[in-house]
Amino acid sequence: MNLAMIIHIRMLTEFIMLIIIANIIAWPLSWYLGRQLLDGYAYRAEMSWWIFLDATLISFAIAYLTISYQSIKAARIKPVDALKYELKNVDFSMSS
Repeated sequence: MNLAMIIHIRMLTEFIMLIIIANIIAWPLSWYLGRQLLDGYAYRAEMSWWIFLDATLISFAIAYLTISYQSIKAARIKPVDALKYELKNVDFSMSS
């Protein structure tokens, strides 16, 4: 297992935790606000639990695709080019 794969897994687990926390906060809030909005109509529409589950799965998929793309992009770059980019903006002067 190379370093890029370890970083990818680490980032993915961190983002999964953030997505879970965000959904724990968002589900009750969106259910309450959606219920308030739908109660104002003469014809009632029910809010199903699968809508929230779909939104969570979509957010997981977006996070996975984004992290995978960035990991692949970082893994394909040459280390020398990455160092040149990083060192271009560093000030090596000894003055304070």
